[in-house]
Amino acid sequence: YGANSFTKKILKNISKEKPSVHLMLGDLSYDQIVPEEKWCAFVKKYLPYVPIELIAGNHESDGVNGSIENFTSCLPNTIANTQGEYGKEYYFDYPEQNPLARFILISPDLHFANGRTFSYTDSSEHMEWLKKSIKEGHEKGIPWTIVGMHKVCISVGSKSCEVGEELMNYLLSHGVDLILQGHAHSYERTAQLVCLTINRFDSACLGDSKLKEYTQGNGGIIAIIGTGGAKFQAIKLQDLEAPYFVSLLGNMYGFSKFEVTEQNLKGTFHSLSGVKDEFIIVR
Repeated sequence: YGANSFTKKILKNISKEKPSVHLMLGDLSYDQIVPEEKWCAFVKKYLPYVPIELIAGNHESDGVNGSIENFTSCLPNTIANTQGEYGKEYYFDYPEQNPLARFILISPDLHFANGRTFSYTDSSEHMEWLKKSIKEGHEKGIPWTIVGMHKVCISVGSKSCEVGEELMNYLLSHGVDLILQGHAHSYERTAQLVCLTINRFDSACLGDSKLKEYTQGNGGIIAIIGTGGAKFQAIKLQDLEAPYFVSLLGNMYGFSKFEVTEQNLKGTFHSLSGVKDEFIIVR
């Protein structure tokens, strides 16, 4: 995000949409406003009535540009019945009554100031927590499962797979409908994938390769939304992982809006000049 003129425009545009909740996927202030409390006040100035939910990025997990503990103090959790450690690893069902989606926020490959590292390998306590959270949501009959995190795996720029191929393949093959990520300073959105391979393209991983309309159960869609105001990072269309993606937008600030009903999940990317990508998943 940062706290510059582009950030202000994006926050104002988000406010106009009157969202039920706004997810911030890490890398928050970049020290463009300090301390953390002043950055939180900056955000609340433009989103005064919007519930905000945070997950740490690498810029605040270990105190490089503030502390996630301080950010969660000034932008605290506002969702009822949240389970887990807010800002690091937690989930909530929304709305509280007859929920339409389970939102699970995790912190793979983040190193926190107290020495804790969140690893989601198969034998880790964090992976077991994640598996249980996904399974219980399905068992409750909640229509949609959305997982958010800061770092990425496949992308078409300078970022490598920091969260782990194992984690991503578990999410894609176990009924997660949408995976939200930040970290890469661009907008990148895949088709429905049932798996992925790093540094190469495997066509067998495409559950449904259409551009806009999908059916639930054919894999998960990954949306990287690192466009909140920080300096852009180059998109490399020749990247070996590029064929997984159906929308690639560099040098463009904006936000994604997701509308969820029992029958469908619709996503749109709103740049400062209008909608530039849209898709829908139908049950």
